[in-house]
Amino acid sequence: RKPRTTRTMPATDQNQAASVLLNLVTPPPRPPKEPPADSQVIPPPPPHCANSPSLGSAAHEMRRCKPCAFFWKNDGCQSGQGCLFCHLCPPDEKKRRKKERRFVEIG
Repeated sequence: RKPRTTRTMPATDQNQAASVLLNLVTPPPRPPKEPPADSQVIPPPPPHCANSPSLGSAAHEMRRCKPCAFFWKNDGCQSGQGCLFCHLCPPDEKKRRKKERRFVEIG
């Protein structure tokens, strides 16, 4: 029997083959996400609560906050800066998230 010989590709061919395979496996970059057409502009905070945000607003940037149901009411939030709910969310955010959860549960 003859011993098996292993063929190897030149390094440039190997690099080119690896590049082609990588391009096949790697998904194309996604375009930047645009805000939905129905997104609303957040109005300025009510005058009675124009001071700094609440404790619950700390997670607002990560969308891990819970909107305060009282902040946008006429009397405002009685807890003020000590409130554990977010004062940075827009007025209808609580309703919007509830509707979104309902839609996800159904779908």
